[in-house]
Amino acid sequence: MYGVARNIYSTLVRLGYEGDLDIHPDLAETWDISDDGLVYTFHLREGVKFHTGQEVTANDVKFTFERLYEPELASPAAFFGTYIIGATDKLEGNVTEVEGIQVLDDYTVEFTLTEPYGAFLAELVTPSLGILCQEEVEKWGMDYGVHPSGTGPFALTDWVRGEKLVLEANPDYFEGPPALDGVEIIIVEDEATGILKFENGELDLYEVPSADLERLSEDPKWKDQILRVPALDTYYFQLNNFSPPLDDVRVRKAIAHAIDRESILETIIKTGELAYTVLPPGMPCYNPDIEHYDYDPDRARELLEEAGVEDGFTMSCVQSSQSDIVDAIVAQLAEVGITVEQDMVERSAFWDMIYKGQTDSYYLSWWADFADPHNFFVYIWRSNPETEEKQNYYINPEMDALIDKAATTTDQDERCELYHQIEKLGIEEDCQRVWLWHLETLRIVQPWVEGFVLPPNDVVFYYPIDIQPQ
Repeated sequence: MYGVARNIYSTLVRLGYEGDLDIHPDLAETWDISDDGLVYTFHLREGVKFHTGQEVTANDVKFTFERLYEPELASPAAFFGTYIIGATDKLEGNVTEVEGIQVLDDYTVEFTLTEPYGAFLAELVTPSLGILCQEEVEKWGMDYGVHPSGTGPFALTDWVRGEKLVLEANPDYFEGPPALDGVEIIIVEDEATGILKFENGELDLYEVPSADLERLSEDPKWKDQILRVPALDTYYFQLNNFSPPLDDVRVRKAIAHAIDRESILETIIKTGELAYTVLPPGMPCYNPDIEHYDYDPDRARELLEEAGVEDGFTMSCVQSSQSDIVDAIVAQLAEVGITVEQDMVERSAFWDMIYKGQTDSYYLSWWADFADPHNFFVYIWRSNPETEEKQNYYINPEMDALIDKAATTTDQDERCELYHQIEKLGIEEDCQRVWLWHLETLRIVQPWVEGFVLPPNDVVFYYPIDIQPQ
C-alpha cells in the first residue's frame, strides 16, 4: 500500500522523480537546520489544498505526527520520528502533545530532536508520514482509512477490497495536474493470470514473474519493455546465536560456507546479485570490501570439526509457506551433515515464533522504508534486550553502542566509517546471520506508456506517467 499512499498523500520532503535517492521539497518548500542539528524548521507551500478542499497548514503537520504516536492507534509506523522530543512520552501515554513539534505560524512548523539524527530528513519521505487533513480524520474517525484526503496528484475514488483501487487525477495538485486522468490498480492474485492479462493488452504495467522472466527477456516483442533497477532490499538466512551449537561462531561460519547462494540465485530466483552485508548496493555507506563467505563445503566441514560437531547436528527452521529457496538451503546443509527440520506454521504463528526466539533459523528479507543506512542497521542488528523481541537472535553491546553513535552523527563520512565497523563486528567476527542476495525490481511496460520511472524503493509514482494513443 506504500505505492497507493505515495500517490494520494504528499510528505514534507520526497525522493526524486527520476529514481534518485536525494531529498527534494514536497509540501515543505524549504527547510532550515540549526547548527547543532537539533532543530528542523519547515516552511510549507502556501495555498496547497487537500482533495476535500481544505488548505494545508502547519497544524495539519503537527496533527499528523501526534496522531502517529497515539497509544490506542498502535501504528506500526510509530517508530518513525522517535528522536522528536516527547514522541516516546506520547506513545507511552504520558502526555497529550508532543513537545518537540511546534507550530510557529500557519506555514511554518518546527521539530526539535532529543539528539542530532543523521537520518531525519531521509525518514520523512516515508509514505507513512504523508500529511493528513485533521478535519477529515476527526470527521470520519475509524472509517478515515476508506475516506482518505491527501494533497497528492491522485485521489482515491473507489476501493473494492481484493479486486481494485481507482484513483482520480487531482487537477489542483500543487505541481500541476497529472497527465493521466486516473489510475486503476487491479488486484491479481495469480501471476500466470496477471502476465496473460498484460500480454493481452489489458494491463499497462505489471511486475515480471520470475517464472516468465527468461521467456519475456528473449521475446523480441517484450525484451526491451522490461525495466530493471537494483532493489533496496536484503535477503538473509537468520541463525539463532543463542541456540547450541549455533552459539559457536565456527558453526555459523560453516553454515555460511555450506550455502551455494549463487546456484540458488541462478536457478530459482534468476535475477539479482549476491549479498555480502546488510546494505544493498546503491545505498549510502555501502561497503563492497566486507569479508565474503563463499560457497566452500570442504571449509564448512573443517569448521564443524573444529567446533566438535563433525558428526553433524539437527536444527529447526520455521516457515509460513512452502519455499523452493528454503528447500534448496536445507538440501545444501544436509551435504555437510546438518539436518534442518522445517516447521511449517500459519503466518501469525511464524511471526510470533521468530519474535520470541522459538526457532533456530528462518528465511526473510528487509526492504528499505527510507533510503538511509540507519533503516537497515537499527532494525536488523540493534538488539532489544529489554523487551521480549528476539528476532535478531543476537546481542552485542559494542554493536548497539556503535549503531546509536552512527544514528546521532550527522557527518556522512563519519557515519559510514561507524557502519563499516559495525559490519566488521556482525559479519567478519560474529557471522550473526547468512546474507544471501539483493533482488532487482522488475516491471514490464506496454510501449504506449511514457514517463514511467521505476524507483529502487519500488514505490511507483504515477504523476510523471502518460499514455499515448494506441
